[in-house]
Amino acid sequence: MSVIGQRVFVSRCPRCAKLEIRQVSIFEFSGRQTITISCSCGYKKASVYSFRHRSYYIRMHCLACSMDHVWNASFADFWKSPVFVCQCVSSGVDASYLCDPDEVSNVIESLDALVPIEFLAVDDTRDDFFVSPRVMGEVLSRIRILEDRGDVYCQCGNDELKIEVFGDRVELSCQDCGSLCIVYAENAEDLDVVRDIDCILLSESGFSCVDSRKFGHGLSTPQNKRHSD
Repeated sequence: MSVIGQRVFVSRCPRCAKLEIRQVSIFEFSGRQTITISCSCGYKKASVYSFRHRSYYIRMHCLACSMDHVWNASFADFWKSPVFVCQCVSSGVDASYLCDPDEVSNVIESLDALVPIEFLAVDDTRDDFFVSPRVMGEVLSRIRILEDRGDVYCQCGNDELKIEVFGDRVELSCQDCGSLCIVYAENAEDLDVVRDIDCILLSESGFSCVDSRKFGHGLSTPQNKRHSD
């Protein structure tokens, strides 16, 4: 049952990547129009603006693409819907949720599943760490899609690959045979290449790369796919 006047904002911090929740009450908007949502690290990650309680605007810096997004919600969507989803317009990743207190455990599980976990392994969280935060976000999202359907694996049979994220690339390695594949994420051309591939297949004990400058090198061909769409 929805509790009108009480919401929970669930999101990851774009600076430190911590997953935190924050209670939001309708009484917070009394006498003012905007509330700020901050992370425990001190970063102001979101703000909510109310226009006479008729509509609400949620502004947040996005972890997936490193851009600011603004989402609009009606009074009913904001206060009555079990879950209101704030989705990244660039990558399609769910950036945050506004939900009933009873839905918190479910949305935390969803947010953990949808935000590329590789972001959490990055020690350097400066805004300028990635050559292109937008490209990196979309490349990681594409790798996650391929991985979820079983199309990221090594020729030796291992499909539990280690993924490491750097400023300009993603490295996938097999801990069984030592193979390595580098997926570059520097520019739009690299992103186009990643969007076009159907599978990432590592050569047993070998090296390959997914790179716009060497289009086709290291990419799987249709017969290499384990699954058909």
